[in-house]
Amino acid sequence: MRLSSAEDAVNLQEDINKVFRWATENNMMFNEDKFQLLRYGKLEEIITRTEYTTNSGHTIERKNNVRDVGVVMSEDLTFKDHNSATITSAKKMIGWIMRTFKTRDAKPMMILFQSLVLSRLEYCCTLTSPF
Repeated sequence: MRLSSAEDAVNLQEDINKVFRWATENNMMFNEDKFQLLRYGKLEEIITRTEYTTNSGHTIERKNNVRDVGVVMSEDLTFKDHNSATITSAKKMIGWIMRTFKTRDAKPMMILFQSLVLSRLEYCCTLTSPF
């Protein structure tokens, strides 16, 4: 099992190199400063001994959590960071609504809540809480 994991690490670096070659052949460039590495798994030996590099030889920086398409993924494969960021964003929007609008009538408040707050709370909720 260890051998295949080490081989998988080598294969991933080869795939990264292929993507860079493809980009060069098609006159494209990647912003290497934006590359992020999210590690997860049980084999601590592979995680600590392997590193991945960009086309110019820079090591891709390891992160504890990575945001992609509005979803924050963590190394431990939980969505605690995503959920707390979503709740914070919703609370900020509720605060803005309460400061901006004088009315406290149910209908306009419900429309504002559904359009501005609920959309933030429901974004990717099937991914973060599928049940």
